[in-house]
Amino acid sequence: MVKFPHETFIDTNPFAMINGPLIPWYGSDVAYGFLAKAPAQQKTVVRRRGMVFCDGMRLAQAANYFELGDKAGAFFVEDDGLTLHLRLPEDDDPANHLIEFTAREQCFCPEEKYSAYVKIENLTFKKAGNGFPPPQRGAVSTNCGNHFIINNCVVEDVNGVGIDIGFQCPARFSNAPRGYQIVSNCTISGCGICGLSGVPGSSDIHYIDMQHPAIIVVNNKLYDNCWQDFEELMENAAVKLHHLRDSLIAGNYINQTTYGCGIWTDASCENLAIRENAVVNTKNNYGSIFLEASHEDLEVSRNVIIGSKCHGESGGNGIYSHNCDNIRNVKNIVLECGQYGILHNYGGTNRINRGRGNTGFGVDFFENMISNCKYALMQPTEKGKADKNIYGNFSEGGYLKVGMPELHLDLAAWTKYMGWDKNGLMAEIEYSLASDRTTLDILIKTKGNRVKLVLNLHMPLGAQIDELFKMI
Repeated sequence: MVKFPHETFIDTNPFAMINGPLIPWYGSDVAYGFLAKAPAQQKTVVRRRGMVFCDGMRLAQAANYFELGDKAGAFFVEDDGLTLHLRLPEDDDPANHLIEFTAREQCFCPEEKYSAYVKIENLTFKKAGNGFPPPQRGAVSTNCGNHFIINNCVVEDVNGVGIDIGFQCPARFSNAPRGYQIVSNCTISGCGICGLSGVPGSSDIHYIDMQHPAIIVVNNKLYDNCWQDFEELMENAAVKLHHLRDSLIAGNYINQTTYGCGIWTDASCENLAIRENAVVNTKNNYGSIFLEASHEDLEVSRNVIIGSKCHGESGGNGIYSHNCDNIRNVKNIVLECGQYGILHNYGGTNRINRGRGNTGFGVDFFENMISNCKYALMQPTEKGKADKNIYGNFSEGGYLKVGMPELHLDLAAWTKYMGWDKNGLMAEIEYSLASDRTTLDILIKTKGNRVKLVLNLHMPLGAQIDELFKMI
């Protein structure tokens, strides 16, 4: 047992505050934390925000004192938020180890809101005990600012959100400027709910219609995020950004997202490109890349997605969307997914964003490569295009699907009845991912052709993928 002196903490004691969330989203007067029904979720909600580390390893937090008897490597916090009971790995003496704890909720946050033109560069931020969104309050926060550059920083071991670049919605109602943020060349790891988040907040424009302009997220590495098993919170993703306009998410390497999507762009997005990202090993309720309820000028291109697994009975898709229109899927390589390689779900038309519901029209697929999934892809309606796609091995028949009208086809029927993929191919696709998950060896065998290439997932993917498709 250890008891912290009161002066250990300044302003906020993370061990005295529960994870939450304690603030509801728009349209509700009850926070989701109070609506958690499963016992595991209820325990997660009421655990404390503080974390304890033994020789750099995060210890599990027991919700009840008696649970310390179940396994070593855990701690329990008493009601006062100052008294901790520790059980170290192998029941060893604490004197033999370096014990660390989160003494702060945030590592960097401007004192005043709405700051502008700030650069944060070449800094490391570790071990912050913040809560679950909403609101999104990161270990590193712009505090509702605009025109920030966050470059070449390290953010790791965070209980909730790593970096927030938004308006900490729904706790802010303001007409202050927003957006124009750059996050580049950063390494973000060990964040419990979300590595990078940002929501536009509200002003005199309703939250549903507000947008976040000019968000640039490029060349970052995100590892081992979303370890808090609370995906029903709807904020679990290595990158979770809302309502983007004129924005780019490109060149990011995302590995081992434990319970959540790799990249999730949530609602009302417009003129958005998600390109040249590598997303490896996610377990999710939706997909490795998820676009939600957006209508205009959406591009998903030249991404490599490997190993999207189902979280429970849902998810496990490579690229996923619902309630969307006008998505261009171009030259993505999608391998080893529990459900669809690419699933664009019709989702109904009664969800209104920026003045209208979705149609599912204008979803196009060109030169994608999909293999080792249950199904290849779903076109939400018959009003879209598909050509030059390459299909490998699928565990179920009817691997090419249309949502409206409901159709379950193979490549021959897909071409005959829909007129799609007249230049598409079936191929034998063999691949291996290096043990460090940074290189992909891929071999494609088609009639009369054999192509082999090694893709470096840490290097720009566009030229590498273009070269591969030229060779086929």
